[in-house]
Amino acid sequence: MSKAGVALFALAWLAVSGGGLVAASRDGAIVGMLFALLFVGIGLFMLILPGLEYHAARGTIFAITEHRLIIATKNGRSIKSIQLSGIRQVERIAKRDKVTLRIPTALVSDGEGGQKVDYTDLHGLRDGDRAFRLLTEQAGPFRR
Repeated sequence: MSKAGVALFALAWLAVSGGGLVAASRDGAIVGMLFALLFVGIGLFMLILPGLEYHAARGTIFAITEHRLIIATKNGRSIKSIQLSGIRQVERIAKRDKVTLRIPTALVSDGEGGQKVDYTDLHGLRDGDRAFRLLTEQAGPFRR
C-alpha cells in the first residue's frame, strides 16, 4: 500500500474510532472510552508511521566499491555488506523522482520446509539510474 493509501486509511480509522470515543464519553462508559482511546492511538501511529520510516532512512549511506555494496545507517547502528560477485539480478522501481533498487541477497527458510528469497532494498535514491548502472557494471554480467 502506498504512503498516501496508508494515510487515508489512518484518517478513516481515526474518524471511526474518534466517533466511538465521543459516543462512549456521552454515555459515560469508562471502559468504552478506554477501548476507543486504544483505537485512536493505533490510528495516530498509522498516521505518523511513514514519517518515522523516512526519518530512519534519512541518514542511510550507500557505497559501491570494486567488490562490495555497503549500506550504513545513521550513527553506524548497522552496517551491511554485500559482495558484488553474489549479485545476480537488480530490479529497478521508479516512483516520481526517486528510484528504489531491489537486490536478492539470500535464500532463507520460510518455516514450512521451503525457501524464499530475502531482498535488500535501496530506497529513495535520487540518482538511482546512476546507482543501477554502477551496480550492474561492477557486479559483472547477470540477468536484468
